[in-house]
Amino acid sequence: MLNEIINTDNSNIKAYWYLGLSDLILGNSDQVLLNWSRLMELSPGEPLASFVQSQLDILNGQSFEIPVQIEIIDELMQILENFNEISAMYIFARESVNTPPFAATRIDEYEIGQIYTLSNLNLMIPNEDFQIPSSFTLTARISISGDPIASGGDLFGEIDIEGYISEGQLTPLILVIDQIFE
Repeated sequence: MLNEIINTDNSNIKAYWYLGLSDLILGNSDQVLLNWSRLMELSPGEPLASFVQSQLDILNGQSFEIPVQIEIIDELMQILENFNEISAMYIFARESVNTPPFAATRIDEYEIGQIYTLSNLNLMIPNEDFQIPSSFTLTARISISGDPIASGGDLFGEIDIEGYISEGQLTPLILVIDQIFE
């Protein structure tokens, strides 16, 4: 139906938007690039233009995004309630346990259940040609002291990601904080 609309009105912004969105959900990257590139030629306005351009950048390999939703087990939620205002949450990704993170962010005013995004803006060493590894470990740590170096009593959780593709990734990864650093 959307293709029929475009055939009769090739300047229909909504049709290109929804066609690209459905292709994104179905994983048809080439069609997303085609439809949303045409959409951008039609100057869709903000905030749609920014979102579409960021997705096109990802599909073209110019950036990456790792959306992650932070959760916590009930037992640790009780401990977290006693943390003070200087605590901070760190989310970082690294290829293996013995390597430094390739991307990291600090969140001073964090909320459990919130979705955060690691992206090329959080690279530890800026690199325009960076390609996200297909396998990596994603960690979230709440530091009691706010310090980036882990210390006793910090809360954390991690997940190992295999075969990750950031292109078109709209569903956040769920990372559960379920351990206490000793």
